[in-house]
Amino acid sequence: MRIENVPENLGDYYPPDYYSFKQAETYDYTQSLKWKVLKYRDRYERTGQGFVGKVLAKLKPNPLPRELWPLELRPSDRILDVGSGSGHWLVTLRALGFQYLHGIDPYVPAEVHEGGFRIHKMALADLQGTYDAIMIHHALEHMEDHEGILRKCKELLTPSGRLLIRIPTISCEAWKLYGEHWYQIDAPRHLTLHSRKSFEQLASRSGLRIERIVDDSTADQFICSELYKQGLPLCPRDDSVRQKIRHAREQMPIEDYKRETARLNLEGRGDQISILLRPA
Repeated sequence: MRIENVPENLGDYYPPDYYSFKQAETYDYTQSLKWKVLKYRDRYERTGQGFVGKVLAKLKPNPLPRELWPLELRPSDRILDVGSGSGHWLVTLRALGFQYLHGIDPYVPAEVHEGGFRIHKMALADLQGTYDAIMIHHALEHMEDHEGILRKCKELLTPSGRLLIRIPTISCEAWKLYGEHWYQIDAPRHLTLHSRKSFEQLASRSGLRIERIVDDSTADQFICSELYKQGLPLCPRDDSVRQKIRHAREQMPIEDYKRETARLNLEGRGDQISILLRPA
């Protein structure tokens, strides 16, 4: 599903307070007692080992989804985050010991250069170099020429490199249920939304092999779509609208939405998917 007309001023739809530009939380394992403790959790998330980490992972899950770990990341890997925003994923990976972290985003308000941690205000087509792992977290749908993007990613990957792409998909129950009120449409920022079949065909044309697809949708597919049905926005700037949203959320069966989301993910009918690819 594609937007019919892409606005010429697309950058205007990414204001400085856009959610992905918010300052990423700093994870400081050396200074904060909180993060010294949670380091056990994060090690468990990566390795599956450690009783303390297992308990902590249940009480306070890692903000990184487990679908990220199939990238088999090593601290020495050169990692690229395409559409990085302010660098939430990169900041978290740096705290976990990863040293070579680059992000690119043409709409990010300011560049960041801190040793091996860099965020560039640029397009993917202009990037040079090679990377062991590339990730695109809910950014592909904001871009044009998906085949060109995947081919560029393959060009940037080392022969044993991995590519992780997370996107919404129209092959889901929420699209059938909500139609034009499905919040993942997000026009005009979302330019193209794939079905599962269309993405498989895209990957094949781009010289990439799909290793794994995991549904990782959240209860937002219901919560945010219900707000849209009531004419309420996701990012209000007016206090009276914020109050209406709070009231609307209080009336929603949130726990039922979470249970339904878990079921749909297991059945392969969630509204977003995580795809692990390698060069074919």
